Amino acid sequence: MWRILPFILLANFSLAQDLPSAFQDYLEQNESVDEESLTSFYELLEQPIDLNSCSIDELYQLPFLDRSKAQSIIKYRKAKVKITSVYELQAIQLMDSKTIRLLLPFVTVLDFKMASDPLVKHHLRIYLHRYLEQEQEYLRGDYIGNPYKSYFRHSAQSKSINWGLTTEKDAGEQ
Repeated sequence: MWRILPFILLANFSLAQDLPSAFQDYLEQNESVDEESLTSFYELLEQPIDLNSCSIDELYQLPFLDRSKAQSIIKYRKAKVKITSVYELQAIQLMDSKTIRLLLPFVTVLDFKMASDPLVKHHLRIYLHRYLEQEQEYLRGDYIGNPYKSYFRHSAQSKSINWGLTTEKDAGEQ
């Protein structure tokens, strides 16, 4: 038992070091935080709440964020369409510096639309064709060009416009 105790104490100490200092101060002042809530805070540290896609219920998970502050974040996001940085929290009414310091480790601003839906989608298709055996027309010199048939097509699509370029060369063409 005495051999295991130092490792248990070390594990608890290292977990406490992972928490941001502002949040450690909050935990010391509010002794009502149970082990289950502490586990959920660690999960939020690993996967922060995205301010651009979160619901009001997700913001309610944070005990230091009262109902009016959570609603003001959602209201600001709807008015602005998209939050570009976590530091925009300073511009939101009812948000004080203490709450922002507590909130920063648990929130992020991701732009999934840009990552999953690019502005322009490109498609490229290229193919080259040649018969393995030599054809008589090329041996006699009836054709000026080479024996390759080629095809190139590039197309692109955005929300409002589609465009493309296609080139094709038959075998024997120059």
